[in-house]
Amino acid sequence: MSVTVTVDSIPHRPPFLFVDEIVEVSPERIVTRKRIDPEADFFRGHYPGNPIMPGVLLCECCFQAGALLIAHRLGGLRPPTPVQSAAKGGVSAPVPVVTRIQDARFKRMVLPGQTVEVEVTLDEELNGAFFLTGRLSVEAKPALRVTFACMLTTPARPEGGKPQCKDPLCTGRGNATDPQSTPHARPERSEGRGSTTDTNGDRT
Repeated sequence: MSVTVTVDSIPHRPPFLFVDEIVEVSPERIVTRKRIDPEADFFRGHYPGNPIMPGVLLCECCFQAGALLIAHRLGGLRPPTPVQSAAKGGVSAPVPVVTRIQDARFKRMVLPGQTVEVEVTLDEELNGAFFLTGRLSVEAKPALRVTFACMLTTPARPEGGKPQCKDPLCTGRGNATDPQSTPHARPERSEGRGSTTDTNGDRT
């Protein structure tokens, strides 16, 4: 099946673009490739003298491939017409957001200069949510498997041009002089919850 989406079909741009090419795509599956740039800035700190691709960025490779698959299914992530934009308070083009990450399993390290191949398949589409499985390999060997869910959102800017907070966990408190009471303050949670550890010992 001919490719009907391009890398530009998603809003991601360098230096946070983790798709170089689309190898193949169908309504239920996409395969992409990405060469890991040895000069990427994050390698300076992860880790000095022993650079390893962060596990969270391997997941991001899958998420961006998933966003391209969604764009293909929907015929592209098109911006609204001027009339639609005015009626909805200046909405922009739909933005794919990850709403769930489950069962991330890291099999091997990815090093600078290597090329990763990403396969993402659609497991289910339900009420505007896309449930997907990503598989990332390096040198034809599995390096990551992760299941995740994505939705599209069209963020609107209220009068005055300031973006609204869409964080469902935001407390809504606002005091510019109190760092513990910002508009984006979130409830505290106990140490160790909400994090994962890959097989390289990297907490993401």
